[in-house]
Amino acid sequence: MRNELEAYRGQQVTVHSWSNGVRNRKFKTLELALGYCRHHIADLSSIEVFVHGECTADSIISGIQLEALVERG
Repeated sequence: MRNELEAYRGQQVTVHSWSNGVRNRKFKTLELALGYCRHHIADLSSIEVFVHGECTADSIISGIQLEALVERG
């Protein structure tokens, strides 16, 4: 599995939640976004992380992939 933390270094991300209890927020790094996800671990199934690419479409991290990154932390 590739290391998303390295692949997305320096790119801004948005944490998007489908849960009413978790606000959508923008972060300067994936590491900071994952910290926010850890804080809202109970709502992790309703959270997606959008990694904003400068010249490409946004990458989306969710589900099992997001869970693995949060647990690595």
